[in-house]
Amino acid sequence: MIGSRLKEERERLGIKQDDFAALASAKRRTLVDWEKGVTSPTAVQLAQLAEVGVDIQYVLIGKKTASTYSDQTIVEGMSSFLFDTAELGWMTKSKNIKFNEVISFALYSVKKAAGEDVKFENVKADTLNKKEG
Repeated sequence: MIGSRLKEERERLGIKQDDFAALASAKRRTLVDWEKGVTSPTAVQLAQLAEVGVDIQYVLIGKKTASTYSDQTIVEGMSSFLFDTAELGWMTKSKNIKFNEVISFALYSVKKAAGEDVKFENVKADTLNKKEG
C-alpha cells in the first residue's frame, strides 16, 4: 500500500523516478523497490520527500490532506462543478438553492476529481461557517 501511494504522489507531482529518488537521497532501483512494496523509505527519506510536496500522511495511512490537491485537480473539479450546476439549473436567480448546498457540491467535485471515494451526501460544507443565502 505505501509503495503504490508513494508512486501516486510522485506521478501527481510530475516527477520522474530518477529525480524523485534523488530527492530522497536514494537510487532509482531503491525507488522501484519502494513503489513495488519490496522495501520502504526511512523516516529521513520521507521527510525529504515531504519538503518537495509529497503528502506523507497519504503515503503512510491513505488519508489525503486538503493541501495536496494540485492546481490541475482543482481546475478539473471546479470545471466539473460549473458544468454540472449549469446542467442542474442551479446557477439561475430563479432557483432557491442554499449556499451551503452549492459549496458542498463544489467540494464534492474537487474531491471526486482528486480521485477520492466520496459521495455527495457525505460532503459537509457546514464547517465553512458561512451564512446561507
